[in-house]
Order: sequence, then structure tokens, then C-alpha cells
Amino acid sequence: MKTVGIPLILTFKLDELSQERLNLWRQMHFPKERNYLKAHLTIYHQLPGQEILSIRHRLADFAALRAPIPIHFDRLMSRQGFVGVGVTSDEMLAYKTDLNTLFLPNLRAQDKEPYRPHVTVTNKGSPRDGEAVLRILEEEFRPWSGTILGLELYHYRGGPWEFAQSYIFDAPKR
Repeated sequence: MKTVGIPLILTFKLDELSQERLNLWRQMHFPKERNYLKAHLTIYHQLPGQEILSIRHRLADFAALRAPIPIHFDRLMSRQGFVGVGVTSDEMLAYKTDLNTLFLPNLRAQDKEPYRPHVTVTNKGSPRDGEAVLRILEEEFRPWSGTILGLELYHYRGGPWEFAQSYIFDAPKR
């Protein structure tokens, strides 16, 4: 299957427990006919697929010099059918700034906008559906801490994403 030239999506790789919790909420609440992705914390929505070899090298070099970092899932977010879990971490924002430096010439307008890190639980439904999901999650949600373990790169195929590669942060913590 063709991969060169296919747009790329970059996400942060989450710890297993956070990933499982968010996947479960997404499976329960995202419209079934449109839910073909696991829960994810997107960094870039579109990097140029024709640059995949260079991008892979830059990501491998980046990950080799970074340690896993703590993050906090600290709030629910909602608007017009969207419900997500907000994520905060000073270290995550510093990593994002470093990545912006590496990829600035490759970034599209959407990925140059201020970063609002979140994991989507539901979207693409009606505002009323979103409000119902928010009410359910407000009963279940308790802030928790997790870890960003690395980066994940995907090929975007107009809907489903095809996993390309993980880049695990393996530098010792300072």
C-alpha cells in the first residue's frame, strides 16, 4: 500500500491506563459509524507525507533526547456536540515548542494555531448528544495524572489512520 505522499498525523503516546480509560469513553460515546480511531492526543493534524524519511529521522532524534513526562487530565471540555478531556503539562508544552521548531516549515495553518491539548471523547454528533455525554462524564470524571511515553506517527487515509511508527522517549529523566 502506498505510504509516501500520504499526509501524516503526529500524536503523543499515552501511558496504558490513561489510553484504556479514554478508549473506553470514546467507544461508549463517539458515534459508532464514525469511530474508527483510538483515543489520541494530537500534536499535528497534517505533516507532508512526501517528507516522511526526513520526518522519521527528526522524530527519532527528538525522542532519543527526551524522557517520559507527566501530564494531567484535569477537566472536561464541551461545545456544540464535542466533548473532550483537557490535558495540561508544562513539560508537554515545552516538547510541543521544540517540535514546532523542528517542523515549522512543514506546518499548515491549523497546526500553527495555539495548542489546546485534549483527547476527544465524542464529536460529530448533535449539540444535544454532546450535552448528554457531558452529563454522563461529569458523574464519572475525576482528574488523574498520566504520562506521555513518546510520539506516534500515522498515515492519514481520509478517515481511518494507518499506524506508521512509535518513537519512545528513552533519555534518562533529569
